[in-house]
Amino acid sequence: MTCASRSLSSIAAAFVLAAAVCHAPVVLAQEVPPTAPTAAPPPAPRPVLPASVSDFLTGHWVGSGQFTRTGAPVASTFRFSKILGAEALAVEHAEIEPNSFAYAGVISMDTVSGDIVLLLASNKGGGGRLMRSRGWTGETMAFEAAPELHAWFARERVTFERLGPDSFKTTYEMSRDAGATWRVGDIQTFQRQLSPAGG
Repeated sequence: MTCASRSLSSIAAAFVLAAAVCHAPVVLAQEVPPTAPTAAPPPAPRPVLPASVSDFLTGHWVGSGQFTRTGAPVASTFRFSKILGAEALAVEHAEIEPNSFAYAGVISMDTVSGDIVLLLASNKGGGGRLMRSRGWTGETMAFEAAPELHAWFARERVTFERLGPDSFKTTYEMSRDAGATWRVGDIQTFQRQLSPAGG
């Protein structure tokens, strides 16, 4: 083959290649839809006062027992009332004469720790207390004074024990060594005072 023939063949091949490229299908880049923003997870629900606490305690209670050190009798009353849409309980406690200790307070929630808290103020110079509980453990629920706010004379602990749907027992204890040891002050058993029919 002569040089002229080879040149013509090369030119022809180039034309064929150009034609193939011109007629090749054009693939367009597909448009990617924008990604929707990820929704933030809903906030975790805040702990609320358990109905097992508020429903059981609500009402008027009268109790009696004795001081463990002397054996002397003691009697007192509790009144628990739902407040703030049942998110808290108002508490009134008073000993019956000849004794005179009394306190008023509110039971609510620590929405950070999840503790049930009893914030109270008492007479006889006892001042305020912040008492914490983890709620019912079986049939008992203990409120223990927090280190940051307790009576000047001792740390205190009050344990409620359900004896039935309309009865509970309280055990009052004191600690003078920051909770290392506890001494029982009194034990009382309370009965719910049912309202008269139609009352």
